Formats: sequence, C-alpha cells, structure tokens
Amino acid sequence: MPTKSPVQDEGDGKHFVLTAPGQTDAREVTLVPGSKNSYIEDATGDKYIVMPDGSVNRIPHVKKTATK
Repeated sequence: MPTKSPVQDEGDGKHFVLTAPGQTDAREVTLVPGSKNSYIEDATGDKYIVMPDGSVNRIPHVKKTATK
C-alpha cells in the first residue's frame, strides 16, 4: 500500500510544504535543483530528504564560522 507523501506542492513545482510523519508543524521548503526528493527549508537552511517509504531525513544546516 503506497504511503501519502509528506510533501505537498504549492502549485509552482518549486515551493512545497513538508510535514514529517508524526509531526504537526509544516515546513516551507524549496526543491533542490536537479533532485526529486531533496528539499531545503527556506527559514533555516536545513535539508530534508524524503525516502520512498514516506519517511523524512533531516540534515541540520551547519553555519560556517569565519576563520582568520
């Protein structure tokens, strides 16, 4: 039985709303160019990968610090 996708298209094929399984808070994400299942959260820069089974892997954005 196919699972419902946690990603909903906002209509333009680029901006989406992602709600991870078990979560109620939706995230506004943008599709990573050249990808079919990777998204970046606009507000935080976190990356989300949607697996074929409908699960979502979150990769936190790490801010790079300037070095002297």
